[in-house]
Amino acid sequence: MQTFTKAGILALAFAALVSVASAAPVVTQCGAPIKSIVKTDIEFFNTTSEAPVTIPSASVTISVPAGATRCVRVRFSAIANCPNACFLRAFENVNQLNPAWVSNALRFSSDQTNNGMAHSFEWAGRVGAGLHTIRIKIETGNICCVASIGPMTTSVDIME
Repeated sequence: MQTFTKAGILALAFAALVSVASAAPVVTQCGAPIKSIVKTDIEFFNTTSEAPVTIPSASVTISVPAGATRCVRVRFSAIANCPNACFLRAFENVNQLNPAWVSNALRFSSDQTNNGMAHSFEWAGRVGAGLHTIRIKIETGNICCVASIGPMTTSVDIME
């Protein structure tokens, strides 16, 4: 049986924290604003899915001219209820916008303190020419639980 000292355990924990903290941030360079699309919905969307499902009223389609790229910034705000951990992700067609999925990224949950409180999330990315559908997807951390989200606002800013 191997034993660890308190100092050894602390050193391992510190090393893990440092490796997480030292990850370089993703920088998306954006230029001048071109267009902003804002969608609101007063209805609630509910799911028990452990796989990401699209929130139907939280999608926006944009078009980028041939030979161009655009920066997109997506903001999503809603009242969110989830008894355990639930997760939100933003997709451009099939690609995730940043911050891309990691184990506990963009997570929300409800308890007696924040049940029914508004939550706000933001993503960014650069897209090429063509049609792009921006979708917000939600998933539960546990199939036994219902994630409920709404009323909601989805904002997509398109920049050079």
